[in-house]
Amino acid sequence: MSDGTISKKEKIVGIEFVRAMFATGIVCYHFACHSAYAAPILYRTKNAFWGHIIVMGFFLLSGGMLYLNDHEVKDIKKFYVKRMKSIFPLFYIAFLFFFFLNVIQAKKLFYGPSPWTMFLSVIGMDGYLLYLIPNYYTIGEWFLGAIIIVYLLYPLLVKLMEKHPAITMSVITILFLLQLLDGKVQMEKIRLPFTCIFPFAVGILLFKYKKVLDSNITLAVSGVLFLLFWLVYIPVDEVISTEVSGITLFIILYRIGNILTGQKAVAKVSGFLGALSYPVFFVQHQVVVRLQLIKNPVSTRGYVVLLAASVAVSFFAAWILKNVYKTGRFLYNKIYAFNK
Repeated sequence: MSDGTISKKEKIVGIEFVRAMFATGIVCYHFACHSAYAAPILYRTKNAFWGHIIVMGFFLLSGGMLYLNDHEVKDIKKFYVKRMKSIFPLFYIAFLFFFFLNVIQAKKLFYGPSPWTMFLSVIGMDGYLLYLIPNYYTIGEWFLGAIIIVYLLYPLLVKLMEKHPAITMSVITILFLLQLLDGKVQMEKIRLPFTCIFPFAVGILLFKYKKVLDSNITLAVSGVLFLLFWLVYIPVDEVISTEVSGITLFIILYRIGNILTGQKAVAKVSGFLGALSYPVFFVQHQVVVRLQLIKNPVSTRGYVVLLAASVAVSFFAAWILKNVYKTGRFLYNKIYAFNK
């Protein structure tokens, strides 16, 4: 492999810490979105929403991890099957659980718009296209649809990045900036295709040229930019602020993770929580909303207690979801082997 080579130990040390922090951060952000108590520090910086910043960081992380595992896609069909298996089983389990909770509450199977819109949930695009087509979106946010799109584009993207990295990144950057100028698009700018492809491509580059990611100069520049965009209003498009904040936050957390997880206890906790980051993404919003429907405190103490409970319950629910999937897969393999 190229400069993107990374050992299993390094991957656990840096990446799992980032995953754990991003998963915790997205729970805190959605908690702040729905809380009756005003806590802007968890909601947005001077220039962007924390949730959007973390999502851009996730795109970068996804691009980097895909490059490390599949820097050369030899079998496109096998690649797509592998990616879909990594996305849809957990999504379907979580979706069906919360969908039927809604059915029980509504006492009606199709409690929303036309039943045909369930197809959007089947293909994971319900959240992404909700602005355009009312549907049965329940979990996954718009991020799920966006990550499916970038996964579909990955074989072409990584091939271009390997052969012409500078040209490819330049074209993506130009297209990203041009789409921000189109005021007629109904979709939020933060969800537009090249808004998501841009950090994904940056992730590929950072792990292709890993010396840049590990450089102290990169860390110093990232630290300055992140603090600047966090604390000082910068008169640029909010999407640009979000991208800069997400990329620099990833770099900072990755480097901090390399240091902190040198301790076995921290590494173990990071590994456990990081492994739950994907299922957390599916369950956390539902957990946050349902807990706040029970009690939505307006005092600082109540806010902190419920926030801590929301994080804990989100990770616990994610652990259950992951183990339900693992159990189901185990039983399927046993039955398949028996019948064979």
